[in-house]
Amino acid sequence: MKGSGGLEELKSNLGSDKAAYAYLRMTVGNDEYSKRAKFVFISWCGPDVKVMRRAKLSVHGTTVKTVIKNFAVEMAASSIKDLKEEDITLLLKKAMGANYDRQSSNY
Repeated sequence: MKGSGGLEELKSNLGSDKAAYAYLRMTVGNDEYSKRAKFVFISWCGPDVKVMRRAKLSVHGTTVKTVIKNFAVEMAASSIKDLKEEDITLLLKKAMGANYDRQSSNY
């Protein structure tokens, strides 16, 4: 499946009984001059996924990552609450290296 609605569209396609991989593009930066497109690789395993499907998710993840190699952050999620835009943005900023944003004290 392909989309253009960002994180919100992605979350609307994740079900509690589904296991999936997602490749999310987000634009992050500390100021207008440092905006960059960064990618997040997400392994989704809903809370109602059956045991055998859950086990196959980790095995297949290795194979998927041989195709999708370009991502700044990898994360696992089992609840929509795990996919907060602020948290993902923070992880991406940390992955970018130096942070000169004075408003953020989380570093």
